[in-house]
Amino acid sequence: MGSQSSANLAATTILDKHWGQDTSAALQKVEEVLRKADHEFLGGYSMRYSYTVDLAMILKQIMVDSRYKTPPTSGHGFTDRTIMKKASRLVKFADAAYFGSKSEISKRVEHLTTGHVKFLWSSMFISCPNFFIADDPLSNDLVLSIRGSPSHQNPLLNCVGSTPQDFLQGRAHGEMHKKAEQLVANSHKVVVDLLNKEPGKRLSITGYGIGGSIATLAALDFMYGPHKGLVDPNLVQCYAFGAPPVFSSPTTLPQTVVSSVYSFVNNTDCVPRASVGSLGKLIRAVKHVDKLEMNNDQRIEFISEKNSSNTKIADFIEPPAGDHGNLDSLFGVGTLIVLCKGSNRKTYCEKAAPKLLDRILLQPNMLAEHSMHGPVGYEAAVTQACELMEKERPCAGCV
Repeated sequence: MGSQSSANLAATTILDKHWGQDTSAALQKVEEVLRKADHEFLGGYSMRYSYTVDLAMILKQIMVDSRYKTPPTSGHGFTDRTIMKKASRLVKFADAAYFGSKSEISKRVEHLTTGHVKFLWSSMFISCPNFFIADDPLSNDLVLSIRGSPSHQNPLLNCVGSTPQDFLQGRAHGEMHKKAEQLVANSHKVVVDLLNKEPGKRLSITGYGIGGSIATLAALDFMYGPHKGLVDPNLVQCYAFGAPPVFSSPTTLPQTVVSSVYSFVNNTDCVPRASVGSLGKLIRAVKHVDKLEMNNDQRIEFISEKNSSNTKIADFIEPPAGDHGNLDSLFGVGTLIVLCKGSNRKTYCEKAAPKLLDRILLQPNMLAEHSMHGPVGYEAAVTQACELMEKERPCAGCV
């Protein structure tokens, strides 16, 4: 094999042929964020071969071993039909935050009119995300829906490059924490005024992608943080979809957070699993593969073979005890719900402990399953899971 670029092309061509045409594109986005994390936190690494080829070798071995037919979970199903019914509605609110007018927002959510949209924040400044506040005519909740990053950006890049900030009894993702602070500062007066008009009304905060991470931190702020007391914490809920991890110590939070914050992870979506800690585990695995006594031709041959191998290839390597360096993990908060795909391709729900999501699962659909739309996106997955629950045991009076 000639140049490294030729080896990269051969590797990506094989991946797309064997595992689907978008496999290499997803892997290249993972490579982009790995390079960034490696450079910023580990000082870079002189590779003998390339990230592309090494990652392709890892992905190939994962696929032939069928390591992640189902993602790691606690093994305990999530069966709260009321929560899933509400999630199937709020995921549409989370999607609507990406539209810029009351008219466009109302078209995205069934039964929502422009009159229900009470406040719309849109700004060119990136310090505060765009958001809207609406009365949901079906649940009677006040919904605060937060926009994440533009769809053309690599969503994984939001997970690195930010110094964690002290928050509550732990540390939060620095950039997302700042955005959550600005969001609460710009929204709390409207929220409080609207809630005061209807005592007992619930506040539901939602978002997709980093919008979900900001929603999580904003909910924690309203319930336990600097703005505690403005809103009854017992009436605050958060529904986050595909949200990157944001908090260092979820076990230090009050126990009530598990019944207030729900974070949904769509099957093997890599974004809710991406923090500098989990990226570090994958970087270590890549470096291990890079040191294998195989030349480029042998590596390409390895990738092309659709059968198992005697070569041991790990897809994550834990750091030595007490030696995380600058690669500390962040985690999701509250009840973590994985939307798993069964052998019949139907979506069902299982709970996951934060530690079970502290690993990137290299899979062909790992970014397709981060999308909001499409057959494997969040809107479809949440809807399918809700419908399956309803068929198994109808929920009378679900909101």
